[in-house]
Amino acid sequence: MQFHFDSTGDITAVDTAARPGQVDGREVNAGWGGRFSDYAWVGGIRIPTRGEVYWDLPDGRFVYWRGQVTAVELRSELLRPSRRSIVGIPHRTSKTRSSSRCCSQTATRGGVTTPRH
Repeated sequence: MQFHFDSTGDITAVDTAARPGQVDGREVNAGWGGRFSDYAWVGGIRIPTRGEVYWDLPDGRFVYWRGQVTAVELRSELLRPSRRSIVGIPHRTSKTRSSSRCCSQTATRGGVTTPRH
């Protein structure tokens, strides 16, 4: 996988030329990646508030997930104490919401089947 950063150090993209997938019932490698944007500071952490994940198929790019962060809940008990002090996460909680849903459905385009998250 290749990670791409902007001049401020934000991750703008991640991609790979070949990731396993299924085309017409057989395993193949296809280009895969994600794009991230609209960064914001939340509780001392810089996060992308928009993103999309896609397959690069012979018939074009298939975006199978696109989302926007609308709220964030920081749960500092999930972070190691040393990490918490490095990023300066306050010991407080706020709500989290995303415009996408996690589910067990699959998305198919051009014969490629992938989990839909």
